[in-house]
Amino acid sequence: MITRIPLGFDPALAHRAEPPPLPGEPVSRREALAYMASIPLAFGATGAAVRAMFGETRPEAQRGSKKAKPATATTTENAGSRAAAKTGSALQPRERPEPKGGYWVPGAEFTGSTHVGWDGSDYETVRHVVQTELEHRNSPAAGASDLVVKACKGYGVHPYYLLAKFRMESNWGKKGIGARNNSWGNIEYSSQRPEGIKYESDGKRFRKYPDWHQGGRDLARLLRERYVDRGLSSVDKITPVYAPAKENDVSKYKNVVIDYMNELGRTHLMHKTLRRWLPTRWRVGLAK
Repeated sequence: MITRIPLGFDPALAHRAEPPPLPGEPVSRREALAYMASIPLAFGATGAAVRAMFGETRPEAQRGSKKAKPATATTTENAGSRAAAKTGSALQPRERPEPKGGYWVPGAEFTGSTHVGWDGSDYETVRHVVQTELEHRNSPAAGASDLVVKACKGYGVHPYYLLAKFRMESNWGKKGIGARNNSWGNIEYSSQRPEGIKYESDGKRFRKYPDWHQGGRDLARLLRERYVDRGLSSVDKITPVYAPAKENDVSKYKNVVIDYMNELGRTHLMHKTLRRWLPTRWRVGLAK
């Protein structure tokens, strides 16, 4: 069972006098600290809070009166050479991950032409990010997040894309038709029910589900069978069909989805990075 970070959690409160030892990685503590401080953290945490966690709590003026010598090209080059020789290779934590097997990897840039499929990689981190995001947004669907992510894995559709659709269609289940129908995607009613999916008509034109799990599962199935399997596997190709121009601003719809996918990708990397660097006692709310 994963314990989650309370909304009021402040990592700065977890400070101790001596900075914790880092795992046996070929990177210095200061390099790790600079990287961690540059990541936009969720739950109200800041770069200052991260520095506090690693013991960097004193103002610059109190860190000693000795002034650092101005770096020159020669000294910088020599320092870099010594670091490379010591570690064997230079670690570049800010490099974007490369897509694997044609699928998007959270942290890599998500664009309009990126494939929305998913091979189940980083399952625990994805599951945790989805649930944390829904809880953070006060979504009524938060309790069904684990089952929906499991359904996404079965259908091969990335849960973050499902979450982006959920945001666009009903503000995470809090507004409009989706809120009334337990629907993640405002799918039109059809009397030909897919196997294993339960729903009824809402009396108008949309499907009404008995719970949020059924609504999320049906959207994952629809995206797979009606879109991905027919060659419509990117935001650029899916959006004009799913949200036609007669009812939506297609360009705005696509841009919001793309921006949100990249935001979720950064959150995903943050969870993985904190899991890697934080001592065990501070790994509260991070997926295994």
